[in-house]
Amino acid sequence: MTDDTHQERRTGPVEPTGPQTRRWVAEDEPDADSADQPAGSRRPSRPADPYLDQPTTVHHFNDIDDDPAGDPDATMTWAVPTATASAQPREDDTQDIPTGVPAEAPETPPPPPRHRPPVLVWVLTALQIALMLMCTFLYPALAGPTEARQVDLVYSFVNGNAFYAPGTRLESAGVATAAAQHQFPPTSPLSGQSVTPRGQRQSLDALGGDRVGRIRVDNPLVAHPPLYYMLAAGVVKAFPNSAQWPYDRTVAVLRYLSILLLAPLPLLLWAAARRLSDNGPAAVVAAALPIAVPGLARLGGSVSNLPLLILLTASLTLLLAKVLTGDLRVRTGVIAGIVTGLACLTQGLALVLPIAVIAAYVVSWLRHRRPVWAPALWAVGLTLAISGWWWVRSLVLYGSLQPDGVGSDGLVSTAGAAPQHAWGDLFRSLVLGSWGGIGLPDSPRFSGPFSWAWVTALLAGVVVALILGIGRGWGRATAAVFVLPALLTLGLLIINARPAFLATGDVSALQGRFLYAAMGGLFVLCGIGAAQLLGRTASRWLPLIVVTAGLVTQAWAWRQLIHAWWAPATKSSSTEIGDAFRAVLRWSPWSHAVTTGPFIAVAALGVLAGVLALIYIRPRGGSGSPYGTVRVDPRTARIR
Repeated sequence: MTDDTHQERRTGPVEPTGPQTRRWVAEDEPDADSADQPAGSRRPSRPADPYLDQPTTVHHFNDIDDDPAGDPDATMTWAVPTATASAQPREDDTQDIPTGVPAEAPETPPPPPRHRPPVLVWVLTALQIALMLMCTFLYPALAGPTEARQVDLVYSFVNGNAFYAPGTRLESAGVATAAAQHQFPPTSPLSGQSVTPRGQRQSLDALGGDRVGRIRVDNPLVAHPPLYYMLAAGVVKAFPNSAQWPYDRTVAVLRYLSILLLAPLPLLLWAAARRLSDNGPAAVVAAALPIAVPGLARLGGSVSNLPLLILLTASLTLLLAKVLTGDLRVRTGVIAGIVTGLACLTQGLALVLPIAVIAAYVVSWLRHRRPVWAPALWAVGLTLAISGWWWVRSLVLYGSLQPDGVGSDGLVSTAGAAPQHAWGDLFRSLVLGSWGGIGLPDSPRFSGPFSWAWVTALLAGVVVALILGIGRGWGRATAAVFVLPALLTLGLLIINARPAFLATGDVSALQGRFLYAAMGGLFVLCGIGAAQLLGRTASRWLPLIVVTAGLVTQAWAWRQLIHAWWAPATKSSSTEIGDAFRAVLRWSPWSHAVTTGPFIAVAALGVLAGVLALIYIRPRGGSGSPYGTVRVDPRTARIR
């Protein structure tokens, strides 16, 4: 729609054909004719003309992702009805526009346009899935962090045994026997160790079943909420004859559940960042950062309740982004309450999420000055209804919201114990374990320089976003909402880990992977902050930088793991990798073709992601303008 259309002259009396509208232009939108116009500038708008046959409000937006064809003619338009004015006919071409057109802008601006993820984000999602699949073979069955305990509790639910008191669940004979076959981390390269041939491996039932074995080992995970274990048990029981599966295939299916839960993570982070910012590269960076965390791929290739928590927290991050940008519908509050309640029924670390939800609604009220009580009450009420029973039960029965899973006999007494360990060592271990985390927990320990570089870059982007803020009006408070879960989670972990750490130096309660659920909000802020710091033109390079550095980080991490676990260090690099891969094929629960697939997919998708990130730098738009466009029916507000 051109300005000539808006300024068309008419002769004779003309009746308006629809509700009067006025043109609304976002405060932060640059001129569509100039790609270098600074953010925050406003384009001059012309008063609404009530004599248009098809009145519309035109909103131009910056969307360098949604217009891969570079169509310079498309525009995003939608109708914004205002008060109807009494139209007076024109008697000649020089008569003034009749009065009655409102001078003020609409009280509620149009909703932001819907965006589609660019191809690069889909490729990054596929790459994340391939990396997690690869990790299911790089780590033999029951070699993941606390994986034997996780499988044991799922196995308990499969057999109808659940809801143990702290200290009353001992690892089943089947799981304990399977885990005792090999030691992890291995004391000698796995390529030189013998393994039971595929086809001769026994099921958990055949190895002893769900009964107490000769080795009595407490399973402290009984203190965790039951949602994940109920879900995982349902998945296993959904397959016929699953009780006769070899134990490593049972573990493999449970690992695939973790992969399925983590698969949408890049898409959810992209959507949250895109909702908060009109800068496309900022959203792509948020989607690419999980690819740079080797420990996250390793977690996705293991049996754990954390992937479910990460999925729910990332979903809540997107919902809070909507709330903070003005979505105060009751429906959004209901969905937020359901997601938060399910998260609190998955892990105790999710208890920080209701605080973030309340903070988001308070900040949204400050920003938009619109009622928030109905959606906020729905969110809090549904959270309590879904998960409150579990925490009340723990408090009534055991006197604590999160009792120690091994009972009072397993508690560490710190009476009279002098602080023997520096807190700096604790935080150093947390940083190294959070980004890398490829060992159990420290063998092998991921490269320290890589870990520090990534954590420093992440925190720098977050700080920039906090300083500059997100949008206008309480922008810094908006950014702070996404930092809140990480800070509260870190505080909970420190409080929980402090007694054992000061007494013995044990850091098992402060593993870096416990922060992964809260890192989604930090990834979103980092992408937005980095884009704000570099500016609209230079930020196009960010996806290429993050994707390239992430691929290098992944290659270095798995090279370290192969060197430490799979092949002797005395051999040449090519011979070592060949021996390691042949050993992976022997240890795998599946055929050679199934095992080889993820490794090929990682290589192919890594190259494709790098190429697409390079192409992403190219400006889009036929006239050099990066502002993509879509048409919306002004009568129905639907995309044409």
